[in-house]
Amino acid sequence: MQSCSSFEYHGYNAGFSASCEIDLFGRVRNAVAAARAVLSPLRAQRDGALTIARDRAADAERLSQLRFDQGADGFLSLLDARRTLAQSEAALAQSDGLLTSYQIAVFQALGGGG
Repeated sequence: MQSCSSFEYHGYNAGFSASCEIDLFGRVRNAVAAARAVLSPLRAQRDGALTIARDRAADAERLSQLRFDQGADGFLSLLDARRTLAQSEAALAQSDGLLTSYQIAVFQALGGGG
């Protein structure tokens, strides 16, 4: 007869990782990475066009200021150039905010966060 003190127990703990079970084989990570790959060039293209427009508006505003300072243009022309610059800066900021919001929505739809 064997005593209990010489009995050896070999237990195995079977568990799971919630992150592995939810994101089996990295499906969500891969989908988020693919979405980023698609959105990055679009963001760069959009940023490029709006940045060029803002830079040109800034150049026009500087030239208008110089013309006003020399008496070649009236104050209304200067105000118009400043308004155009402000509008182009606002368009760039608005576009940036919208794209960020859309990016967040895509990542959440793919399961990339709550």
